[in-house]
Amino acid sequence: MIVARIIAVLLLVFGSTAVRAADCGPSAAASVDPLAAFAENEAGELRNQFTAARERLAECPDSEPLLYTVIRASELGLGEFPLTVAQQEFANPQALAREAASRAPRSARIATVLARLDSSVASARHAVALDPGWSPAALALASALAAEGANAEAESVLAGTAGIKTVPGANTTRAAILIGLGKPDQAAALARRDLTGQWPDSPEPFLMPIVRREAMATLGLALFAGHHLKEAAAQLKAAAALGSERAQAALVKLQQGNK
Repeated sequence: MIVARIIAVLLLVFGSTAVRAADCGPSAAASVDPLAAFAENEAGELRNQFTAARERLAECPDSEPLLYTVIRASELGLGEFPLTVAQQEFANPQALAREAASRAPRSARIATVLARLDSSVASARHAVALDPGWSPAALALASALAAEGANAEAESVLAGTAGIKTVPGANTTRAAILIGLGKPDQAAALARRDLTGQWPDSPEPFLMPIVRREAMATLGLALFAGHHLKEAAAQLKAAAALGSERAQAALVKLQQGNK
């Protein structure tokens, strides 16, 4: 059920353009640009984008648009691993993203996907260095810093990044940081924004169910930290039902505390 919902939204978010005969030049970008496709056709066909890009990589293995299309779709849950791309087999999305980064070493958006998959501060710093204006890289860095407990630095990164509000889930990431800084009520208010937010100018394709799920999980954690246990349980249960492991772990703690 969850997978079906995610694929349905993927079809809406990515969109579709016709993938033409082998062309590794500038026109390759136009033929596989998921954001352009989404703008043209909301009904789209993500599977066509993913499959066509994957097939074309056999002829254009260093094409940044093709590589990005495949790894971003893989990051969002499309594709069964191990996955064969350009006659190479990859065990997981991380391995595929590392290969893509080695083939397009100057691509900030590929480096950002790798940073998110690695949950690595070093990888995220590298992505930001490639293009300080690429806001998803800054969000990846803030998230990685927060995961290591460097919440003050994470907050500073977000505060200094123009365009961060156009990135889906930015409020949720900042909410997680505020929880770490001991501000659960402010965190809850921010997380609620991502439960209803829209991102028409998102710099990347995204899955709304994932954004909503993470907002629910973070809201639940913020409410838990603020001792609003009944509402926290409701949000955590909803997020866990959508596949959030951190929400499930928090529920276990909540239940243990009620014994």
